[in-house]
This record gives sequence, C-alpha cells and structure tokens, in this order.
Amino acid sequence: ATKKEQKEQEMEELRPIVVQLVQEEHRDFGGGFHQPTWRDLLITKLAIWPVQLVKAMSWQIGYWGRRLRGLDLSESEREVLTRRAIGEITWHALSDEDRVDACTQDLWVAANLEDWREMQEVKKLGAGYQKKYNRWKRKQGSKLE
Repeated sequence: ATKKEQKEQEMEELRPIVVQLVQEEHRDFGGGFHQPTWRDLLITKLAIWPVQLVKAMSWQIGYWGRRLRGLDLSESEREVLTRRAIGEITWHALSDEDRVDACTQDLWVAANLEDWREMQEVKKLGAGYQKKYNRWKRKQGSKLE
C-alpha cells in the first residue's frame, strides 16, 4: 500500500471515533458552535423572540432611567454592557476572574475596549514577545508624552 492509501485508511479508522466524540459532546464546541437542539429551530426562536424583546426593552428603559438620575452602574448593567462590547462568544470563553476583571474596565468605552483586546493578544504571545512588546510600549509612551 502506498503512503496515500495508508493515510486514507488511518483517516477512515479515526472518522468513527471523531464522529462519536462529537455526538457525545453536548457542550459548546468553542467558536460559537454547539450541538443543535430544539432551541435552535426557527419556530422556537420566533416564539421566544417577543419575550426576549420585552426583556431587552425593560432593561434598556431601566438603564436609561438610572443614567438620567445620575446613579452609578449596577453590577448587572456593567455585565450586560461588557457582554455587548466584547461579544457573547468571547464572554463565554473568559474565566470567572477574567469576567470580573473585564466588568471593572469599562469595556463599553471604545478606547478601553481597544486596549483590552490588545492586552488579550499580548497574553497569547510568549514571554519573550511580551517583554519586547512592553519595552516597545514604554518607548512609544515616552515619545508621545
């Protein structure tokens, strides 16, 4: 058998295992993909939509009422604004500590969100690149001031 045939045979042997693992997995696969359920049906989404609309409108009215009275944001308002700013998929990917940290950084402000996203990218880099980035950032900061 040629290498190509061996590779195809290995793929065919692995395919049932992968399919079984995917079917057994009921949680989010990551990246926003998940095992379809009855909640994903269009008719279900259309039936739930008015309820979600009323909830969203009542939250928005309460939010603007608090803002007009000059009150500070509540924890739930901070969470909702942060979730809207960074997106649901990113929100669910964060750990609990990162979620709390994100809520305290006012990420619904565009400049803060940009800085936060930049820091998330830096965290993905290796230690050497992080040091290099921090040195570069210090030099750029000193030139701007």
